[in-house]
Formats: sequence, structure tokens, C-alpha cells
Amino acid sequence: MIFRSDGTIHPGPRNDFGLWSRTGGIATNVVLSTKFVEFAGQWRLGDVDGAHFSLAHKGGKTAMIWRSDGTQHPGPRTDYTTWQQTAVDPGSLQTGDRLFRLVNSWLVGDVDGAHMSIGYASGTNKKTAVIYRSDGTIHPGPRTDYGVWSRSVTTVAGGKTCTKLSTLAENNFNNRGDTTLNTGTTYTYTTSCGYTVRLSGWSHTRNYAKGFLRNSAGTGRAVVEGLKAGKAYNYKIYQYASAFAGTNAYQVNGVSKGSTTSAASDAATATGTAVADSAGKVTFTFTRQTHHIHLSGIAIAEA
Repeated sequence: MIFRSDGTIHPGPRNDFGLWSRTGGIATNVVLSTKFVEFAGQWRLGDVDGAHFSLAHKGGKTAMIWRSDGTQHPGPRTDYTTWQQTAVDPGSLQTGDRLFRLVNSWLVGDVDGAHMSIGYASGTNKKTAVIYRSDGTIHPGPRTDYGVWSRSVTTVAGGKTCTKLSTLAENNFNNRGDTTLNTGTTYTYTTSCGYTVRLSGWSHTRNYAKGFLRNSAGTGRAVVEGLKAGKAYNYKIYQYASAFAGTNAYQVNGVSKGSTTSAASDAATATGTAVADSAGKVTFTFTRQTHHIHLSGIAIAEA
């Protein structure tokens, strides 16, 4: 099945528009939350109101709705979207054996290697809304077989206290190669502790920066979201530079923290502790004072 941004759906079997050519590893441009999963800042798969589960595009179109009674309702349509929601406990996506669960009721996962299903389970109400088979065919519900609700579920980073600050090698923003960016565009990453980082104000990515840079007057920002309001967090900033190294000022939540100096090193250029604001955010602002500001990664964890 292909879901298009205009809300239309295009069933298989077919062998194009797959993701198999992409490599695994650290998730980038994926936001995890207890209510939805967001892909590339464009698509959200998640719970709408407890009884409806949808796949919706940021442009305003809902491509599919799955209901708790096991029925599915295709688009294009403009209702039953999760784009009005804010991320709750990012990183707290509940996972288990070949599955994930949202708001304790919606389950998405591999059934037996040949079947994948989306289903609802709450109390005695257990319904499979759709089955996607390995031969590319689609088998809609309502039905009560091919569910994954019998498997146990555990909670990842957001449901536990994450205190380890990752190294640059473990978590970074270096996945775009040499590209020219729009400083008005926001780029989304996920930290090793499961928090969302939104980068804006950056003009390029370069391999010699191991990530993002800005080479014009102004500021680059990194906003970490999904934190606990009023809670203290330790952080490390990474700013690799095998070319155009420099010293530039930075602020955390609007408070000057001095300056950082980039270098051809994976070591942190700054460390500290910050308190999340009332919205559960910590905002890092980097002001260009030399030829380049670089930003290769940020690690943040509960103090």
C-alpha cells in the first residue's frame, strides 16, 4: 500500500516505492510519542481520540482511518488527523516483540513473518482493522484473528529515566552529506534518550562539519522538546570542524553561556546543566561570529 500526500491510497501488490534501500541504525527525522509516530515531519500515524487511528499528512489530508470496531475508512479527507496534537512523552513509544503500541490500545506489528496487522485491543474488545500480507495483498477487517495483542509490551526511554549522555559517534546530525539548506526549514532528529531535537536557521550540511553549519550572519537554533517542565538536564554540545573551525557565542534558554570553539575532534565543545521551561523545552541558540558555526550533535539527559 502506498499512501500519498494528497490523501489517496494505492494498493499493491507492487514492487516500487519501498524503503528497503535505506540503511538501519539511529533513527533520524522520526518523532516518537505515546500517541503518535511522526516521519520526516510530514506523516503522522497515531491515535486521534481513543476510537480512531489515522495516517495523515502535514499538508492537511488524511489518507486512512482505522476505527476501534475494526473498520477502515480511506481518504482523501481532512478530518481525524493528529497534526493538532503535541508530542506527549517523546521516546515513550511502547514496544514489544515485533510490535509497537500507542495509548495502550492500538497495536502495529509483525504477526508471523508473512502478515503485518493494525489492530485495537481494550478489555474484551479486540479487533484487527487490516492485515498487510508479504505478497503485497491487503485484507481489511473487521476481524478477530491476526492480532498481536497476546504479546507483552515494554516501555522505551521515555518511560524510564535516561541519564547517559551519548557520544558524537553514538548520536549525531551527520546523515545528509553535503547539502544546501533553507534557513527557514526545520529539521527533526531524535536523541539517544528519545527526545526530539528541531534544528532551524542552518544554511548547509557538510561532511567536514559532521552535520549542520551556518555561514551567514544570524543564529542557528536547536530546540529539544518533550522534557519535563522544571526538570534539570545535563547536556553536551558537539561541533566538529576539519575546516572552517571558529569560536562563536551560544545561549541556553536565552541565557548567555559564553562561547564554544569547534575543532577536528569528536569531543564536546561545551557541557552544562539546563532547566526545561514550562513547555518542556531547552533551546540552544548559536550566534555566528566567525566564518562558520557548526553543530554536529547534542546529547541531553536527566541530571
